[in-house]
Amino acid sequence: MNATMTMVAQGATALGGALWGLAAHGFGVVPTFLGAAGFALLLMVLVNVVPALRISIDFTASLTFEPAPPVLLSQNLAPSRLPAPRDGTFWQRELSFIPTPRPREPAGDFFCS
Repeated sequence: MNATMTMVAQGATALGGALWGLAAHGFGVVPTFLGAAGFALLLMVLVNVVPALRISIDFTASLTFEPAPPVLLSQNLAPSRLPAPRDGTFWQRELSFIPTPRPREPAGDFFCS
């Protein structure tokens, strides 16, 4: 997503909020929500009745389980060295690098002056 799409989305959010506010101010909150519910119901019926408006995210029709062909400069995804049992678990390895906090020094006369 680039900056243009972000700006358009933010502008649409602001415009939508302004339209909701104007509609709620002009017609009232309950009629505005009832109108939005009616519009959503109409849209659902329209999309289900007209086949050309059906939008599908079913990408499994063209899904293949064949491995991708090798490419030039491909990364070697095989691990160069498997972890040894003495390496410990992930948490033991990663948390061993967290520095321990040093004890705090007394405030002294800073607050008592």
